[in-house]
Amino acid sequence: MRTICVIVLATFAHRLLLQALLGLSSLAAFCRSALEAVIGFGGFMPLHFSVERRLARVLDVLTNPVRSLAPAPVWESAAASNLLLGVNSLIWGACFGAMILVMVRAARKHGSLPAKQSRVGMIRFNLANLRNLLVDTGTLAPALALLFASAVSVALVFARMVWTEHLRYAFLVWNLFLAWLPLLFALLVCELHRKDRTRNGTFAGLCAVWLLFFPNAPYIFTDLIHLTTRFHPHFWVDLTLILICALTGLVLGFLSLYLMQTVVARMFGRVASWVFVAVIAGLSSFGVYLGRFVRVNSWDVVTRPGKLFDGIHSWVSDPFAHSTAFAFPVLFATFLFVAYVMLYALTHLPQVKSGVSLGKETPL
Repeated sequence: MRTICVIVLATFAHRLLLQALLGLSSLAAFCRSALEAVIGFGGFMPLHFSVERRLARVLDVLTNPVRSLAPAPVWESAAASNLLLGVNSLIWGACFGAMILVMVRAARKHGSLPAKQSRVGMIRFNLANLRNLLVDTGTLAPALALLFASAVSVALVFARMVWTEHLRYAFLVWNLFLAWLPLLFALLVCELHRKDRTRNGTFAGLCAVWLLFFPNAPYIFTDLIHLTTRFHPHFWVDLTLILICALTGLVLGFLSLYLMQTVVARMFGRVASWVFVAVIAGLSSFGVYLGRFVRVNSWDVVTRPGKLFDGIHSWVSDPFAHSTAFAFPVLFATFLFVAYVMLYALTHLPQVKSGVSLGKETPL
């Protein structure tokens, strides 16, 4: 059963590899057109890159090696072509699955991965590590409060689904789950920094993954658009529901941003940490723009790089194409930065000790 699961996952990895190669093909075509425009011979002297032909050949072989080698008339039937494509994916999945099993066994042999444990033991091990991470970073209480807020938000979503007998806002549960991921990645980054392991690929990779998933936290605010598309008999109920989920997601993102800012401050200084916050606000607002208007996800960097690249290229080529293309990222970045500064100031208020007066007492 485990081998079958690995093969299925590896088959999915095969599909991701195909999408990545398609993205490389799109990038090669864009580089060729950009070079033609720079040289000035666009339309008169077209350039042909050998890398495009090689990528097309690799894509052909990966998609269907037998069809790429056999005569074309043999595979003119759509049924035969689809059948061969499915068999080919299973074959490639088996190959990738075998490679994954070999790498996992080698990692366990050399101590990079823990030895085999029971499922209950593995769950206890992961929960204990997570608790230690929260305690070490001083975020246990905020994380518990956010867990409570998430549970309330999910309960309200399900209550609305039962009340209206409609699954209209079920996507809020998924969006809340995505909002938790940046906090998890930020905790792992803090753990590597605490162990002084900042000069390896794992640290850089976790930082990059955190940046990719961070826009999912404030993205829930854009779900307010669902209240403007048609008449809503439960407008205020739905508005309150979305705002609760959006506020929870925003604070989750800010908590992860605070952890990352702490790491940057310890590595490069306090001023650099606030520059980092401003840059992240701008990048994440642009990511929210891509998610809402171009309809791409964080994982499309791997699954659909071509669409992501086309969306970025179209915005860079003409950022004033419509009113929201430029104004939305700028205004949303301002909103994120101002909201983070206010929350940062509130959380850094001096604690009032017992018996100490704040000033003149005012009667209630």
